This record gives sequence, structure tokens and C-alpha cells, in this order.
Amino acid sequence: MNSESYTPRIYSTLQEAGLWRIYKPTDAHDSAYSHDCEWHAAHPKRNSSIRARIGREFEWLLPVSYATHGASPTLWLCVIERSPGFHVALPIWIGDAFFRTRMFKYALVADVRSDGEIDLLLDECSRRVRVQ
Repeated sequence: MNSESYTPRIYSTLQEAGLWRIYKPTDAHDSAYSHDCEWHAAHPKRNSSIRARIGREFEWLLPVSYATHGASPTLWLCVIERSPGFHVALPIWIGDAFFRTRMFKYALVADVRSDGEIDLLLDECSRRVRVQ
């Protein structure tokens, strides 16, 4: 294929572009879904969290060079619980955490105490991306 005939694919939704994932009870076998259900059960007053990707989640967003070298930067996701057992995961940051983290089960999560603090981290992600 020559460059003159190539037309890049334009996506109209996050779903088409693969930039979000909807987890629901039929995903019960998925380790990311299980982790998020356990996290929300342990934090019943919270609707959102930030965590590192689990397994091969959003693998296609990582630079190809990392696939061959094995070590990749951390991809951070914002997980929003819409209702019990129904979560939306959105990639928000790639690289080292600029926020406090802790382990919850088998994934790093942002060490914050409220959804309001998550909002501040999302704002900071947005600010840092614009600067780069």
C-alpha cells in the first residue's frame, strides 16, 4: 500500500477506537473485572478509582517497541462504577505515577480517599498531557 492511497481510520466513538472498556457481570472470568468488583465492595461510598492496567488490558495502546522488550510503561486507568457490577475503564495516563499508590489485591491503585481526589488527579493528567 502506498502512502497516497492510505486513508487513516477515523473513529467516531471511544468504543470504536478501543479507548474504553465496559465491564459487566458476563466478564466475571476477567481478572480486571474481578479486581474492580472487589475494590468497589471494599469502598462502597466510592464510584471511581485509578489503577494500573491488569494483564493484557488495553495492550494495543502501548508502543510496539515495548511488546518485543517485555517491560512497558504503566498504563493507568480510571475505573468508574456506573452500578454494581457495571464498570467503565478509561486509559488516562501512561508512565510513572505522579501520585501516591498502594497495592490492592494484585494491582497498584491511586492512594486517595475520595472521588473528589480522583477528580483532581484526572485534572492533573489532563494538564500534564497538554504540556508534553
